[in-house]
Amino acid sequence: MQRITHSLKQLWKSERILRKQEMRVGVLKVLIISCAALIALFGLIMLELAGFFALVPRIGRPMAALAVTGINLLLAVILLLRARTLKPPVEIELVKEMRDLAMDDLEEEASMIAADVTALRNDIGRFVHHPGEALLPAVGPVIAAVARGVNSMKSKEKPADAE
Repeated sequence: MQRITHSLKQLWKSERILRKQEMRVGVLKVLIISCAALIALFGLIMLELAGFFALVPRIGRPMAALAVTGINLLLAVILLLRARTLKPPVEIELVKEMRDLAMDDLEEEASMIAADVTALRNDIGRFVHHPGEALLPAVGPVIAAVARGVNSMKSKEKPADAE
């Protein structure tokens, strides 16, 4: 029973650590994506206006608008790609291994308990259907003890009769 509680504690701890790390990575990804969206928005407004007015005299209005928009979108894509490359720390693999060991241990304990329950059920069924067979192993030593007792009583009586 101690192995089961120990395995359950390990499973609980490892799952809690895994979920906490996954939550941290998820929050960080959302934060970076939000920053990328905010930068893209500000970039779309401010940089487009400044770049547009700077490029209009050199390349004309349509090309200036296209160049400024392309640069802003490129920055947003770079930030989004960076957010997708975030991975959990290396220690998480150790925690996952510990969780898997605890799960294997629990499965082993559960199968042993299931085998014990099946054996108990079979014994009870055998006792219900054939009570004599179930009692015979217990009755045998009792009969042998009674026979020895009777024999010893007879041997004590014979020397008294011989006199």
